[in-house]
Amino acid sequence: SDIYDVQLGENEYWVMGDNRLGSFDSRGWGILNGDLIHGRIKFRIFSLDRQEKWLPLEILLHPIDFFRRCRWARSLQFVS
Repeated sequence: SDIYDVQLGENEYWVMGDNRLGSFDSRGWGILNGDLIHGRIKFRIFSLDRQEKWLPLEILLHPIDFFRRCRWARSLQFVS
């Protein structure tokens, strides 16, 4: 199930990746303390539907599929 009832305190954040069921995010490691946030994303270089957790391993193990799984419509964009 992908349903959560989370109560956040002051300066606490619930963070979710864009690959809802495949992202390792607050569903895996819990609430994020706001003191750990150092910046804001302004530009997305690329978005990838990947199988491996570690990007260099993804490129090494799946070099051809890597370019097929890039979400080109979501790449090279400013994020608001």
